[in-house]
Amino acid sequence: MATTDRSVPVPVPGVVADAAALGPWFAASVAAPGEGWLTLAELTSPERLDDLLARTRTAIAVQRRAPVAAVEVRVAASSLHLALLGRVTSVALGALALGGSVLALGAQARWRPTTTHAVDLGLAAPLGTPAGSPDEALALLHREVLDTLVVPLGLALRERARVSPRVLSGNATSSWVGALSALHHARPDLVPQAAAYVSALLHDPLLRPTWTPVRGGAGVRRTSCCLFWRLPGGGVCGDCVLHARTG
Repeated sequence: MATTDRSVPVPVPGVVADAAALGPWFAASVAAPGEGWLTLAELTSPERLDDLLARTRTAIAVQRRAPVAAVEVRVAASSLHLALLGRVTSVALGALALGGSVLALGAQARWRPTTTHAVDLGLAAPLGTPAGSPDEALALLHREVLDTLVVPLGLALRERARVSPRVLSGNATSSWVGALSALHHARPDLVPQAAAYVSALLHDPLLRPTWTPVRGGAGVRRTSCCLFWRLPGGGVCGDCVLHARTG
């Protein structure tokens, strides 16, 4: 009798479609060949990454009504990092919460820069691996998100923008927490199991040093800052370490 190799991704177009129905943060486009989609390695080539960082600096400067020179490259890098990871973590968490499958983002994720500083997320193929247990889901998330997307993206930004690895690891934590918050607004009934996955991920050796629990257990506080406070007129985010120093 034939058996199914659970380590091999299978087509899950229904899961991808259902996740997209949760909202734009959970949606991934169809990345058809010849339509400008890039792998992560292509997106983070020196020339393309420098262009994205320049566009991000300009967009932030316009939004803040400040000169581009007032926006540090490392601050733009942190902003770009948060935007890219926010899409990846939301798409991954939505698919897992709805369909019990971890999308094959490591091999299938594609990126397409727009005419602004934004970057679209797509899938070359709607493939995912059904997670038979919470431990299996965590192992798959580690493989498909942390190892193949979070880590190499961080390395590329460190090389081009000299941004601290502590900031980047903290951004990854903020992205998972943000994805869970977005899921709470879209489908509160899915949050309990999804929260268990996020909690386990935050205890991964890569992420555990990046946060401390908020008193009373309602959320986490970063041990680093995303650097937004360095922008003209900048403040601090709700999970920022600077809250502990100022309040």
